[in-house]
Amino acid sequence: MSNADEVLRVSVFPLPKRTKPHKDSFDISPGHLRRWIAALPFDDLSRAARALYDLLVELSTLEIDPIERFRVLEDLRDSVREASRRLEQGYANVSFPLPAKLYRAASLNRRFQDLMATGYKQVVDDILAHREPAYRRFFGPSFHCVALHRALRYMARLLLACYEIYAPHPENTWRDIHHLYGLSVRLDCQGQPVADSHYALVGEASLEEAYKQILLFALASPYRLRPGEGAQVYAALEIWSASCRLGPLGGGGRQARGLFSVEPDSDHQAPPPESAAGTPGRGGLDPRHHDPRRSAAPPSAPAEVRPGRRREGLASCPGGDGGSPSQTHARLGYADRA
Repeated sequence: MSNADEVLRVSVFPLPKRTKPHKDSFDISPGHLRRWIAALPFDDLSRAARALYDLLVELSTLEIDPIERFRVLEDLRDSVREASRRLEQGYANVSFPLPAKLYRAASLNRRFQDLMATGYKQVVDDILAHREPAYRRFFGPSFHCVALHRALRYMARLLLACYEIYAPHPENTWRDIHHLYGLSVRLDCQGQPVADSHYALVGEASLEEAYKQILLFALASPYRLRPGEGAQVYAALEIWSASCRLGPLGGGGRQARGLFSVEPDSDHQAPPPESAAGTPGRGGLDPRHHDPRRSAAPPSAPAEVRPGRRREGLASCPGGDGGSPSQTHARLGYADRA
């Protein structure tokens, strides 16, 4: 059995039920879609955002060839980003709690990220569900990697959109983030660079770097940041994540501090350092060598770890010496299903 077959004997993502397109379904042919996108009325943000939202919802419920779904999502990315940017401008500098109208705009922005992530997860799910070797070879490993990377990045944007308005993230957000990274490891594409024009400071990054960026951002206590600061911290971590390391333990005589483990079936981020004391398999990053200007206090929500085989790794993060890796390390364990 191949790695892909082992990964997805059944779907690991909670995805919408899909039905075959009918005569009234949206025409996703390239020419029609390009004309539709060009005609979006961004001078009337409410209409443009509603049209994009309705289309993304419809796409998520239709059975579409994964190549076609991927093409449509790629064509829609810039329009969704523009709609999100304009929505964010409306509530970015407004005192909290947000008025009802602006809270609806913020909620729509979160739904955009969620629906785009869902679309790319459907692409991944459909590709890996096919058993025919010829079909698999047609897609190729690069296609897997890009779809996984896109899904993970939109899950991160969903988290960021929640943090910015101090709202709880949807159920299964962290579970899907861990699963996406786990799939990339099993498909051996976690280190493959993926170009993405939506990055703020870099032109490309691997899926592993994108995953580390999310973990580091969560450990910066984003719910404690002021409005607008979360986006700045998250963007800065595009560079910092490349200075962190995930790898086997035991090399070079390093002493790992701050043990934490992630259960792939959980919906938790990494737990804080204080939860590690005396509790095997739980903990967090040791912040003692971190520059306090660059990281806030760790989050407070612990992650439960159920029994299972664990793959442990080592993470080192930038300290206060101008950006070079510090002596701060943390062990990461990924619990496999028995």
